[in-house]
Amino acid sequence: MIYDDKIDKIIAVEFKMITDSRLYTDEIKEQLQKYEEFMTEYNEEIKQAYINSTKAKLELGLLQEDSKMLKISENTQVEHKPILAIAGLNQEMIDNFGQSIKKRVNDFAYFVKFFGKEIFLYPLEELLKIGIVDKIILTFPEDNIEEA
Repeated sequence: MIYDDKIDKIIAVEFKMITDSRLYTDEIKEQLQKYEEFMTEYNEEIKQAYINSTKAKLELGLLQEDSKMLKISENTQVEHKPILAIAGLNQEMIDNFGQSIKKRVNDFAYFVKFFGKEIFLYPLEELLKIGIVDKIILTFPEDNIEEA
């Protein structure tokens, strides 16, 4: 999950490779629906877990006092639909399969993002820098984002 302080929302993120066969069947819809059910049912517990975790990290010195995570409050919303982030390997694959995937999951995902480079092969520092690992705001350099 990520926290987007611009809209004060906690959002689940599902990562897939464009070659994952589940993207081309109803299995992806079922998986995204399970996210929605979970996020809806445990809305308050998720929010409270973030608040408690943030407080503990601050007390342990694992979080800076200017961290955007400290904005999480009882007023923070939990998005019921997840982000679907898909590593497309290359633009040709995104062009060939992106629209059909988007059409299939449009009603089940908060939004769908395609990445034209293999983001999972980046060094850890890059993943931290672009927001994939242990970061509260999902951010990516513009040149790594490709949309169908």
